[in-house]
Amino acid sequence: DELTQTWVMNAEAERPLSRYEDFNFNSYAQIDGVEFAAKDEGIYRLGGETDDGQPIEASVTTMMLDMGSPLQKRIVAAYMGYTSSGKLVLKVRSADHGELQEHWYEAKPIKADAPRPQRIPVGKGLRSKYWQFVLENVDGSDFSIDEIEFHALQLKRRV
Repeated sequence: DELTQTWVMNAEAERPLSRYEDFNFNSYAQIDGVEFAAKDEGIYRLGGETDDGQPIEASVTTMMLDMGSPLQKRIVAAYMGYTSSGKLVLKVRSADHGELQEHWYEAKPIKADAPRPQRIPVGKGLRSKYWQFVLENVDGSDFSIDEIEFHALQLKRRV
């Protein structure tokens, strides 16, 4: 019942680190292109549409970003190139006087063979120096992300 984390490093990738939660395995292997994981109870093949019959929850989370400026910013929109078999949720987090505020926006399904661009407008009135973004699937929908870009409008105030 303890929280476990698995970190994967791919030295050849542009973004080489990935973190998986609740993967309580002690070793991993890839044999003939098939991934396996092991723990005391046995060996498991990784893959499939569900996790023991339950939808697979997946998300991508950025660090807390200042976007290269000490000034406050407003996020106007997110531009994403992606495909998805179902809905996605973009969670936009801002730091307001030391409190983390979170707002949710829906990214519509894009069923295609290749990523397609989508603009997700972000609510007006949110302003912060620091921002964090979480893209999360809904009901285990499968998704693939090509790129995410955030359009920030820089304000004249520091804090």
